[in-house]
Amino acid sequence: MVLGMTNGTMTLIGRDMAIETRHALPGVKLSLVEEMSIVLMDALEREEVDIALAYDVHERPGLLRVPLIEEELLFVTAPAAAPAADPVDFADIVGLSLALPGQRDVVRRQLQETAKRLAIAPNVQLDVSSIGAIKSLVAHNDAATIMPYGSVVDDIELGRLAGRRIANPTLKRTLYLARSLRRAPIQHEDALLDMVGTMINRFCDKLGVLAVRLPPLEAPLSAGVAQAAARTDSPAE
Repeated sequence: MVLGMTNGTMTLIGRDMAIETRHALPGVKLSLVEEMSIVLMDALEREEVDIALAYDVHERPGLLRVPLIEEELLFVTAPAAAPAADPVDFADIVGLSLALPGQRDVVRRQLQETAKRLAIAPNVQLDVSSIGAIKSLVAHNDAATIMPYGSVVDDIELGRLAGRRIANPTLKRTLYLARSLRRAPIQHEDALLDMVGTMINRFCDKLGVLAVRLPPLEAPLSAGVAQAAARTDSPAE
């Protein structure tokens, strides 16, 4: 089983997923892949990944997508550039010098769509498709950025970066479990899905007020995936 995760989910639950799967499901050979959401979805389409945990997955033929959590994004700066007030208004962010990934990135697209809806032009000065490079630029106060908590948790805890919630509007994204409807279930898939559900609930606990669980996480995840697959396979009335 090849499981794809984004940087933030890998940072917060990747180790637990690998270790606990090895102990609890010895019959499962699990490989973890870390990529941007859009890259994970391309890999899923090419059958290089069996299951992807990706953000803001769009509906497409032959794809099963199950929403798991809704997650807030953070405004991230160097500690010295972060005033005491929290949260920060979206309109106050977009005029600042920003470093963000390329146009295909989920966070970049959400920023641009929100700014367009509010008739505000975002000031993206640095187009950098490397999380490490963006964090270095921000830490040196060369720019600010918008990132998920999972991508900056270690830096915030060590005082290298500062994160603030965003308001008016809040920037949110939805984490989906996605897999192809064209492939047959693999051995031990239900047990692995339930392990993923346990890990995502743990992920939510670490995000605290930044995350809201969605209904598929309220029961074993394998049941939620089966129900979603049944709805997807049902003919339209």
